[in-house]
Amino acid sequence: MPNRFTAEELENLLLLLRSPEPQNVALAFSLLAEGPQPIQLQAAIFYVYQFSASASIREEAQRLLKANPKVGKSAVMDFYWEQISRSLLLSSQEKTLAQQLHLCEAEAGLPAQLLAEWLYEDYKLGAYYLLDGGRKADADLSFCTTGDLIDLSQAGLEEFPRAVLAHKGLRHLRLSDNFLRRLPIEIAELEALEVLELSGNQLRKLPKALLSLKKLKRIQLGRNNLKDFPSFLAQLPALEALELTGSCQVNLQKGLALPEEFCRAPKLRRLGLANYKRPSQSLKAYTPFHNYPHFSELSLPEGQRLPLENPLAMAALAFEQNKEGLAFLLRYSEDSEEKRRLLAHFYQEEAKTMDLSGQYLEHLPAELADFDIEILDLSQCRIGLVGSYYKQTEELSKGAQQVDQERLTILGQLKNMRALSLKNCSLTALPKALFDLPHLEDLDLSYNLLEEFPQNWEGLPNLQRLSFYQSFSVYSPSLVLPPSFLQLEQLRELRFYLHTAAKEGVKEQIKTHFGPELQYLLD
Repeated sequence: MPNRFTAEELENLLLLLRSPEPQNVALAFSLLAEGPQPIQLQAAIFYVYQFSASASIREEAQRLLKANPKVGKSAVMDFYWEQISRSLLLSSQEKTLAQQLHLCEAEAGLPAQLLAEWLYEDYKLGAYYLLDGGRKADADLSFCTTGDLIDLSQAGLEEFPRAVLAHKGLRHLRLSDNFLRRLPIEIAELEALEVLELSGNQLRKLPKALLSLKKLKRIQLGRNNLKDFPSFLAQLPALEALELTGSCQVNLQKGLALPEEFCRAPKLRRLGLANYKRPSQSLKAYTPFHNYPHFSELSLPEGQRLPLENPLAMAALAFEQNKEGLAFLLRYSEDSEEKRRLLAHFYQEEAKTMDLSGQYLEHLPAELADFDIEILDLSQCRIGLVGSYYKQTEELSKGAQQVDQERLTILGQLKNMRALSLKNCSLTALPKALFDLPHLEDLDLSYNLLEEFPQNWEGLPNLQRLSFYQSFSVYSPSLVLPPSFLQLEQLRELRFYLHTAAKEGVKEQIKTHFGPELQYLLD
């Protein structure tokens, strides 16, 4: 059957059919007579049928598709394209999408290449199909090229796209959030490259061929699986920005140290150096204490260079720009005035409240006593992390309990404190000084690793609320509350997490000594 549309008319119809304006789509439909359409129009009508936001347009497209039974009545195609429109657009499963596009061609005779190009233009999907997973060396990259940028991020690629290597003058290559495991040595051919984005891949090693990219100014490597710190990148003469957050699985228990040779990077002014963006979500895979501070990203103006050779200066910059580096400064700085200035950022003078939650402090500085603190939040500070999970050599002889007690001793000087949270601090023991706070009313010790129940509670006469929820590393079935605890006359709320064998005994002690006015929860 001869094509009843000229090439120009066909192109205009395709544009109208894929327009986001319903009236344009309706106009295109009005120009299409009943009966079979050219294959490009069949594909466009089918595309509109699956992806249009308008129910009336979808119904009209379905009516027109019935003129071609192979396309319009294909239950297989209906099913697969419903899956594409409902789920793949949300999850970007490029490999599965490519399989469905191949099926479109095989089952219904639709031009999968055209459908993939439309999907990429409208939803940035279909690159995996268009590049054959990256293997298609002669692929036309015009669909993902804008000026001197090739953007193939989130394309589902498991291999470096060979077609990129033909673009010798390329300046910006974006391959973030794919599944790349390696880079080819041929990447050295892209000598004009200035920006290389590789975050969110599965790279375990980087080729030394990257050193051939003499004009490379910025490289992003965050969220990869590098086995070794890529210190050789410091030799790149033009390198100004490097992102390594979450990229190195190197000796995580000791932290990520910056190699000495990297401190000599000539122009580096932007750097991201942390194992995790949100370390609170990964207890056993993060500790900020080694010989270099961790931070999300630091940046200085063009022409300036980061003081990489000075860890304290880097930590100070991290605090100034992102409120990071506090733990490093409190540990290594010998300037008490600087420590007080840092702590003042977390202190509300009117409420006499200091909130240091989530700061991953290794110890509590003596400068805390310079503030009149009534409410102190140290939740998720992991103060006992080193003593509990990552015992340093010098601490092994002391033992985790003594180390944890020493880190909290300063709390005994905060005599005006009314509320204290040590929730989720990985503590194995508590200092005696903590139980000599006469005004303390609220104490949260939940989610720790205590090895025994504290014995001396006489110094907390005003304690009203106490949480021991999941506070012990071992739950003894023969737990007995000490006499001093049973004499807390003001106690009104109590929370425990106990084994069944311990519940009944503790419950009986509570009923006997506190009476029905005490609200308690024994999970």
